[in-house]
Order: sequence, then structure tokens, then C-alpha cells
Amino acid sequence: MRLVAATNVRLQDAVAAGHFREDLFYRLNVVHLALPTLRERPGDILPLARHFIRDYRDRLGYGANRLDHDAEAKLQSHPWPGNIRELENTIHHALLVCQSDAITANDLQFSSLSLRTKPQAHDSHNHHNGTGHAGNNESPDEPTSLQALENVLRDLFDESNDQLFDKIEDTVMRTAFEFCHRNQVQAAKLLGISRNILRSRLIKSGAISALR
Repeated sequence: MRLVAATNVRLQDAVAAGHFREDLFYRLNVVHLALPTLRERPGDILPLARHFIRDYRDRLGYGANRLDHDAEAKLQSHPWPGNIRELENTIHHALLVCQSDAITANDLQFSSLSLRTKPQAHDSHNHHNGTGHAGNNESPDEPTSLQALENVLRDLFDESNDQLFDKIEDTVMRTAFEFCHRNQVQAAKLLGISRNILRSRLIKSGAISALR
């Protein structure tokens, strides 16, 4: 049996602090690999982007199958604080909004958190223990979109809004609709719901008319 374990903390420090079992650490610590962040290995950006294009195209039937020159340059110039997961989400979004067989620079959108995050002078590497190779993880110190969403929700809970769930659901659907350039099919696919459900909620919220 081969066991591969990945972590983005220093296990030695976790053991010393009593947060990780010492006996388990020694069981896992056979082969140790430290993987640099994505911005430290720019040669992996385009091969990974092409992999995600093929993967989503084959699984979900998207039409685009390549990156144009400007899109490649934009991907390579981005610092990628969210590492591989951010790259995958960026490619997924680009495929949703792409209008041709090639992803353009305009199709690539980076999150506001990503744009505000600046690379640190000394990045901490991801640490991996096990008897084989492991994938890349994000640093625990980097804010995520879900964490930002949780903070917003907590603020809304404090305000005691009436019918909060309906308001949040309507906001999610309207935002996805605009995010996909008002394409109902793509917005429904992005949210993982049927077009009919999306359309009925958009009509109810007044985002579109019933005659659309």
C-alpha cells in the first residue's frame, strides 16, 4: 500500500506545538517533497492551463480548445496567489464566457482578492510527506473567496435581514447571470442548476421579463 499525504504547514512545528501526533509524523515522513508555489514555477502555468481546458471541454462540452497569444501572456504575468486552484477556476470561468474556439485575454478574469494580493519576498513552500508524489496546496495564510463570503454572511446575519435566504439566493443567481454576460444556459451550468430554475428566479427578482 502506498500512502501520500499533503500539507501546507510545517509538521515539525505542529508536532512541537502538540497539534499533530508525533508517532504519525514519523510514520508518514518517509519521502519528503517541498513543492514551490505556482508563481515560482512559471513554466508550469501554460501546460496546466491547457490541461484544464481539455478536462473541462471533454467533461462539460465547452467549445473553446486553446488560448490565444494575449491570453497566454496574461496568464504568465499573473502572480497566482491562489496557486493551481485559482488557475483552474480562472480557466473554468473563461470557458463559460468564451465566444469562439480560443480563449482571449478578455475572457480571463482574476478575483479581486487575487488582484489585491502581492507576492511575498520569501514564499513558504508546500510540504509533503509520504511514499510517493503529491499535488500542490494553497497556503493557509492566503484569503480565499469562500472565507470572504463567510465574512459577508456574518455581517448580514448581524443585520437581521428579513427573508435573508431568498435575498442571498436571488443575488447569487443574478450575479451568475451577469458574470456569464446574461447567458442563461451558461449561468445555469455555472451554478449546477437547470435553466428553468434559473429563469424562474430571475423573473421573480425582476432581472429579466417573463417574455424573455
